[in-house]
Amino acid sequence: MDPARLQPLTADDPARVGGFELLGRLGDDDPRSPATGYLARAGDGRTATLLLARGDGPCDRFGSVVRAAHAIGGRHAAEVLAAEESGDRPWLATEHLPGPRLTDAVAEHGPLSGAAVRALAAPLARALDAARRAGAPRPRLTPGGVTLAESEPMVTVTDVTDGPADDVRALGATLLYAATGDIDPPDLSAVPPEVRPLVARLLAAEPHRGPDPARIAEGPGGPSRRTTVLAAAGSVVGAALAGIAAALVRGRPPTAAGAGANPSSPLPVTPTETRPPGVAPRPLWTYAKGPPGDAPPLPVDQRTVVLAGTDGSLTGLDCASGQRRWRTAAFRPAAEAQLTGDGLVAGQARDTGPPTLAALDSTRGHRRWELPLPSGFAPIGGGVLASDTETCYVAAARRDTVCLFAYDLATREQRWRTRLPRADRTATPQATVDRARLLVVDGGYLTAYDTRDGRQLARTRLGGERDGRPAADGTRAYVSTGCGIAAVDLGAGRIAWRTADTSRSAGYGDTAVLGGVVYATERSAGLLALDADSGRRLWSCAAPVPPLTADAPVVYRDRVYAATGDDQVWISAFDLNRRRAAWSYRSTRTGSGRTRIAFLDERLFVRNGVILQALPMD
Repeated sequence: MDPARLQPLTADDPARVGGFELLGRLGDDDPRSPATGYLARAGDGRTATLLLARGDGPCDRFGSVVRAAHAIGGRHAAEVLAAEESGDRPWLATEHLPGPRLTDAVAEHGPLSGAAVRALAAPLARALDAARRAGAPRPRLTPGGVTLAESEPMVTVTDVTDGPADDVRALGATLLYAATGDIDPPDLSAVPPEVRPLVARLLAAEPHRGPDPARIAEGPGGPSRRTTVLAAAGSVVGAALAGIAAALVRGRPPTAAGAGANPSSPLPVTPTETRPPGVAPRPLWTYAKGPPGDAPPLPVDQRTVVLAGTDGSLTGLDCASGQRRWRTAAFRPAAEAQLTGDGLVAGQARDTGPPTLAALDSTRGHRRWELPLPSGFAPIGGGVLASDTETCYVAAARRDTVCLFAYDLATREQRWRTRLPRADRTATPQATVDRARLLVVDGGYLTAYDTRDGRQLARTRLGGERDGRPAADGTRAYVSTGCGIAAVDLGAGRIAWRTADTSRSAGYGDTAVLGGVVYATERSAGLLALDADSGRRLWSCAAPVPPLTADAPVVYRDRVYAATGDDQVWISAFDLNRRRAAWSYRSTRTGSGRTRIAFLDERLFVRNGVILQALPMD
């Protein structure tokens, strides 16, 4: 969180509430709210937002806040950790949502574009609709209570509305602020024309006659939750948060730059290119002397993108120019390089002797740390399985014993170790970190572990013919099984839905989830968009040059980018608004391998064999 928001505790503030240690007051405390907000730490180390009822406030109003938070928490709002509604000072503790608040984003980057405002409206309207459907008190939206979180904008419930249409009017005021940077402008002239009618209708809502939040969530022309502020923003805000969206799509944690840091040499703004419809962008640069291999490019931060070779070599390129910055033969051949949460590139070191993990900095390719594994253990896949901002997770085997290890990135000390039940010892496990869960797909099973102590939370049989990399949104994980896609309820540990495709030719690729929509490629259908709640197919679009690869597509703004299996046509881009192919990129170079893609800060990095190109994103 922004340190400027945290104010010291006063003499009247308690040191602890329930099992939570209070760390400070949240600087955006609203005196009209029935509670005071604090940043707190739970006994298990989790960071929380704690609301403590004001001594002079009505208890029944705070009880309404608690009920509203329970009704929409987890899917649309911060998850409730604990609450106490009785006693002199009731309190509510929710997870502290990572990511900037809407007020911070607008203050730093300016008002959002019309497309971004419309995309913001959908998830916020769904939160209001969920409260209405549950018969719960309706949360009062404020710009300071909206966090641009990892999966989509999320709400922190701090107050409830008084009248039947107050929730809709509060939504309108929040969108008005997002569009203008002003909570009370004299008129609506500064609101982008494409969303001005929507904002006006919301602000003028009357009881029993105002716009229905469910209809707002759908939007004109179909469900608008196919995009979010993270994926559809036509403003600097969307670019600033692109690293977080990329982290979810690719199944890795955001790098320091993606999490909102300010690198010393940020990328220059990509020049706007005017192109006829259906014409692909031209590369910003091409590097044709990369190491052999087909691993995806690794954009470490705004300065460096790394190519890993099957020979164990790594090449660091300047993101802006494509010039080589460094090259090193640091890893063992065939070792998989992975990004760690502290912005390094890790893999199994080339050193002789016991297997050792090593991490390199992206500036010069120098070794920053090394980590010998326990005696007799060798990493599966050649390196780090997954990482978050504090911990890296390693799967390693010793004869018939396979274990998961968690190592502190700062100290390299082992935090925990647990057995990994392996149903298939021939494949490399696929994993991602989602909030406080490490999700591992291996041998047709999804196993969830608590990242704090390694405790197994759930194990769910997926079946199928391949182990896809999971994508998650905080409440569910979405996994390709080859013959379909399975959605797993992470709380219950059971299948929530799976695609009902009995075709023998079905071939589903890895998933990406943003804004309540699951995107994946499929051998015969091309690009699929599925409703994350039900698995219902929202739409599909055939690839102009089939087939698309099984890699997870990249979702950004109003585009989805997918790699193809063609030697010359490497990328197909799809228009989310029109639900059709936008263009296909035909390289002037002939590919010598599998096309792999990744993105950061409005640049799409496209690798095919020894060639890496950077394309501007629409």
